[in-house]
Amino acid sequence: MGKGVKQISNHEPSYTIPCTFSVDEYMLHEELKTHVHKLCCNIGERNYLCPDKLVGAAAYNEAYFKDYGYAVERQAYTVANMTFYNVIAEVRGSSRPEEIII
Repeated sequence: MGKGVKQISNHEPSYTIPCTFSVDEYMLHEELKTHVHKLCCNIGERNYLCPDKLVGAAAYNEAYFKDYGYAVERQAYTVANMTFYNVIAEVRGSSRPEEIII
């Protein structure tokens, strides 16, 4: 692998990215990979046909936000006579607090 290029997989890389991350950006990158892996690989498919997985994903996300000190809201929705919850945490910006980014 050439200088300035980072392999982003333990397998043979299908692509590479330039290694231009700051330390904070790299740590964020690694943390995001961990969350995506948890949701996609450990919890897996999430829909009303797999209600336990939807509940597990909501619990995982809620715990994550609470661990970082965010106030968490749950927004209920019903599908096929079953109630599920969106997990909501808000971080209001300082320069443009009226804007919402999802």
